[in-house]
Amino acid sequence: MNDLTANQKTEKANSKAVFESQQSVYLSPLPSPNDLKEYNITLPDAAERILTMAEKEQRHRIKLEQQQIEINKNLIKSEFSYRNRGQIIGGFIGIIGLSISAFLGYIGESAVASIIGGGTVVGLVTVFVTGKLKQKGKKETQ
Repeated sequence: MNDLTANQKTEKANSKAVFESQQSVYLSPLPSPNDLKEYNITLPDAAERILTMAEKEQRHRIKLEQQQIEINKNLIKSEFSYRNRGQIIGGFIGIIGLSISAFLGYIGESAVASIIGGGTVVGLVTVFVTGKLKQKGKKETQ
């Protein structure tokens, strides 16, 4: 059984295995054109249905993105309005507090005037500084 002829030994030594491999890479959200042809063979009009589905999905995605952009615009507008309103109210309170302090100083109540004036200034500065620190903290966490 182990008796190989010289010819067989030579054939065995010279024989080579040849493997051929073909790889195709197609990067797209849609199947390749060849795959679309195969789909049409399997199911008539399948390629058209796949393309229609992809177009609907794209329209839907664009619509969602536009809605998100609109929501973001509205949030930015409302945030600006909120901050603007806060600054106006804060300025109004500051003017009233300092006006009362000035009036009290004018009529001779300097101790009370300095307490109200100092409290008004310190309070407003504290609110604006802590507000800025909170904003900075939010930006850093994002």
